[in-house]
Amino acid sequence: MERDPLLTLAGLALVAAFAGGIVWLMLRQGKALGRHDGLIAGYPPDRFPLRDLATLPALAALAGSQGRLLHVYAQLPARSEAAVWLRAYLSELRAIMDTAYKVAGIAALYGDTAALERVAAEVAESESYIAHEAMQHMLRGDAALDGAVLDDRLAVLRRFAHELAGASAGR
Repeated sequence: MERDPLLTLAGLALVAAFAGGIVWLMLRQGKALGRHDGLIAGYPPDRFPLRDLATLPALAALAGSQGRLLHVYAQLPARSEAAVWLRAYLSELRAIMDTAYKVAGIAALYGDTAALERVAAEVAESESYIAHEAMQHMLRGDAALDGAVLDDRLAVLRRFAHELAGASAGR
C-alpha cells in the first residue's frame, strides 16, 4: 500500500501547525502565570537546603496554598486593588513560610508541630476566602474589595507569624 507523498506532507504540516499553536498558547499562558513580581515560590532547594523539613506536611501545605494564591495573583490585572492587596498578603505569607521553615527544625526535633499545623490551617482557610474574593473581583470588573475582611485575614496571618516567631525563640 503506497502513500501519496502530498498527503503525508499535508498531514505533517497540519501536525506541525497544531503543535506550534499549542506551544504558542503554553508560552502565552506561562508569561501570565509567571508574574510573581519577585516573590519566591515554595521552598526552593538553593534557599532551603534541608529538604526533609520542606516536605513536612505543614510546610508542604503552606507552599501549596502559596502556589495557588500565586496563580490567582497572576490572573489579576497588575495594578488592580485585588492584586495590590494580594501582593501584600503574599509578601506576609513568604515571611511566615521562612519563619516556619526555621521553626520546623526545632519542632521536628521535639516532635511538636502543632504551631506549624495551626498556621497552615489558617493559611488554607484564608486562601479559600481570598481566592473566592479575588475571582469575584475579576468577574465584577474592578469593583471594590471588602477591605475590612481582607485586612482581618492579614491581621490574623501577622498574629500567627508573631506566635510562630515567639515559639522559635522560646525553645
